[in-house]
Amino acid sequence: MALSKMDPDWWLELESTYRERIAQRQQLYTDHGRAILDAMPGSEHACKELLEMVVAFLCARYPDQFQMNWRSGLFHNLILGTSSNIRTADPLHILLDNVPEDFLITQKDGETGLYVLRAAVSCSAIGWRLREKMGKPLHEIHEPVPDYKEKMQFSMDRMRGTQKPELDVKDIYLRVDWQTLRRLPKTQAIVFNFKALFTPVTQFQNEPYIPKLLAKILRDSKQSFKEYKSTYHIEHKLLPALDMWAEEQEDKGWVPKGWKERTLDESPYYPGWEDRV
Repeated sequence: MALSKMDPDWWLELESTYRERIAQRQQLYTDHGRAILDAMPGSEHACKELLEMVVAFLCARYPDQFQMNWRSGLFHNLILGTSSNIRTADPLHILLDNVPEDFLITQKDGETGLYVLRAAVSCSAIGWRLREKMGKPLHEIHEPVPDYKEKMQFSMDRMRGTQKPELDVKDIYLRVDWQTLRRLPKTQAIVFNFKALFTPVTQFQNEPYIPKLLAKILRDSKQSFKEYKSTYHIEHKLLPALDMWAEEQEDKGWVPKGWKERTLDESPYYPGWEDRV
């Protein structure tokens, strides 16, 4: 993982699945409540500032889809045909109902000086629970899963020995999280927002260099990292496919013979990606 400067115009993006994603997120909250959305006392101003920043961005970036009446406080979602009063409604609920991304708000602790998680709307977390992270500083949030060795290792080892031979490579998807960090100017809170993107790995067959790069990552990653990412049950199908596609790309002249894996000049894209969009 690496950090790079982000063009602010691409902070929040809408996709063709917008309505479906919003409905899924609302259902998750209905089913799980505070496991999806939660806030600690003292985070109110930061939540409000974030909402106002998001609303201003959406209305400027997508004026045909969102409108804001700052006099009345009404935020209009023209895609869904809904309106929300940002002065009276809970800011995190408005984010949940209108933005298909997760938001984690961290604030500086007055005693320790460390940034701790104080508020969040999170529907995409895997391997951790919001209630386990609330109120914790960043270094504790990123600690390994508690009691992994005692409670999970046996099950994980057993699953590694039960790879499914009937698994088809067309059923394998790569999850990539689009993650951003930004500081709120007034409250000085730091907001971490992200959304999960899923790409069928079969798509990489037609993306130069990608199969060879992904195969190297899978082979060279530490075992603990692969366990955390749960790749053990798909590698037996994915690696042979990636190797085959990499060889095909060399035969077609898309990739030079014997090309040594490295970060592409076009990163995070690949050569010729503009012609395939």
